[in-house]
Amino acid sequence: MCIREQIQEHYDESLLFADGFDDCIIGVTDDFGTIRVIYCIEKMVETLMDDSTTWQEAMEYLEFNTLHTWVGRNTPIYMEKRECFTT
Repeated sequence: MCIREQIQEHYDESLLFADGFDDCIIGVTDDFGTIRVIYCIEKMVETLMDDSTTWQEAMEYLEFNTLHTWVGRNTPIYMEKRECFTT
C-alpha cells in the first residue's frame, strides 16, 4: 500500500494531494482541525528532474503550478528541508 493510500485510509478528511508526487509526501499535519498533506520541495524537484528537466525548470514549474496555488483549506503544505538554509 502506497503512502497516499495509507493516509487516505487513516484520515477520513477531504485530503488534497499533488498528483504525481506521492513519493515526495513526508507527513501530515493537523492544522487547527484540518488535516493537510506535507510534501518535500526538494524531492518534488528531484522527481521532475528525473524527466530530463533542469533544476531551474523544475523549480519554475513548481512555483507556477503547485507551490503558490491555493485550493482551499485542505491545500497541501510544501516544506523545504532545514539544510537548505544557510546561517
